[in-house]
Amino acid sequence: METAIKRLKVQYRRELTLLQREWDSQKYKRLLNCPQYPICQAYLKAIRVLEKQHYGEPLTLDVRHSLTLLKRVKEKGERMIPCSKCGSVVEITKEVNICLCGSKIKVFQC
Repeated sequence: METAIKRLKVQYRRELTLLQREWDSQKYKRLLNCPQYPICQAYLKAIRVLEKQHYGEPLTLDVRHSLTLLKRVKEKGERMIPCSKCGSVVEITKEVNICLCGSKIKVFQC
């Protein structure tokens, strides 16, 4: 089940990036009017159903909060990455970092 959640989250992040571009273009007055918004909501709904079944509670943030985190990550550069388990942003300070949810986040260097 974790594999399915992780794969959906990869797609969800891609769609969020597209939604962020649409929103930043300022063509739409409301986030709900962006064509990419319902797609993001569908991914989020699927992820939350699987998370609730697997972890006992949904862990992924809603679309608005995810967009805010994406923007912060973009502004801060590569020093922040999202946790793959809960989606919260973790500042990279060492080779192995700990998220608030308890997940270990390893940073691989090429």
